[in-house]
Amino acid sequence: MKLNYLYVIIILIVSGNLSLNSFAQADYSTMPCTLQEEKSVLEKFKAEAVQDPMNYTSLCRASLFSARIGRRQSNNDMKNQYFTEAKNYAERA
Repeated sequence: MKLNYLYVIIILIVSGNLSLNSFAQADYSTMPCTLQEEKSVLEKFKAEAVQDPMNYTSLCRASLFSARIGRRQSNNDMKNQYFTEAKNYAERA
């Protein structure tokens, strides 16, 4: 299972979106910090990815926020679900 987590992290690093530098510096004050805010942002990027399946930015950010939310889960089933979703978005990007 740890290999799957490592795989997701490697994909995010390779895609260049592990850091939060993908957001403009002026937006750091509005970065989502609560779990609920991150879930809301994730839903936005998922919707954008459905509208435009070739939107690299939306796919990468959906992957990033899926991994961030998954990392915060205490339930291993939910954690695995979010990490699998992050991996899928990263592979599509």
